[in-house]
Amino acid sequence: MDPFFGFQENEKYGLRKGMVFYFADEMTANTIAAVETILQQFLQMTQQEFTKKHSGRSDYVNVRNLRGGWQKIFHREFDGRDRNNAEVLVLDSCTPQKLQPIRAVIVFRNCEPWLNDLYLQFPLSVSWADVSCFVAGVNQTLRLQYASAGYEMASNILYYPGSLGYATRALENLPYVNSEVSEWNAFMAHLGIPCPNFLQVLGPALHTQLQPDSIPGIYTELMGDRMLLDLFDHIGDTISEPPKEELEARFSRLYQLFQPILVSYPRPVFLKKDLWEKRLARFHTTTII
Repeated sequence: MDPFFGFQENEKYGLRKGMVFYFADEMTANTIAAVETILQQFLQMTQQEFTKKHSGRSDYVNVRNLRGGWQKIFHREFDGRDRNNAEVLVLDSCTPQKLQPIRAVIVFRNCEPWLNDLYLQFPLSVSWADVSCFVAGVNQTLRLQYASAGYEMASNILYYPGSLGYATRALENLPYVNSEVSEWNAFMAHLGIPCPNFLQVLGPALHTQLQPDSIPGIYTELMGDRMLLDLFDHIGDTISEPPKEELEARFSRLYQLFQPILVSYPRPVFLKKDLWEKRLARFHTTTII
């Protein structure tokens, strides 16, 4: 089932699947090596390569071609950094003619409380089964506080800020698509989560506030002290999206389940107030694109 049939991608913005991980690991050599391994596994899963890089300490549009491989840049950005700094690296494969198929945003906050994040975008063709296995592997590697996977709106940094504006406004008609500038600016480990998604992992501070056992269509699995929840149909070893009417219903149920841990988040500058209010109410409706 393709809930986004008819969406026309261009070189400036388009649809991807994506994941975001928030983890409470101190920025040590071991943590940096673990994230490096996760990125290697990500590239194996997507069958793609990074070709561009952008450092969080430089101008936002200061994108450069990778020379000498992404791992060299990765270690140059993160190894031996001083405490009390936030270090950011963006890796992708955009060109002026083509929106990137993959993107990674790595953020290390080398100060207490340790809450770092890793945001990944990848092609729609990557299966949900592979995504689920990948998330489970990351859960075994990092001290996840929260993880979320679903459909994402991607924009091309080479066309910033115009592409970001067009991409954000496209969310108006895509209720179950997330973006960096809306949902993923909102998570606070000690407060709650921004919204339901296709697959999520909740740390104990979050899932102990819920009672998910009796929610029809919501798959749950304990992974140590963390809980995985997803909206997929599970048949044997395969997982797939349900028909759109059932998917709609499951999102609504998950939204109700998450009420104790949902937090509000600020309106993106590219969405007018009425469109933002419509988006915030998207889980109350029965319309899916």
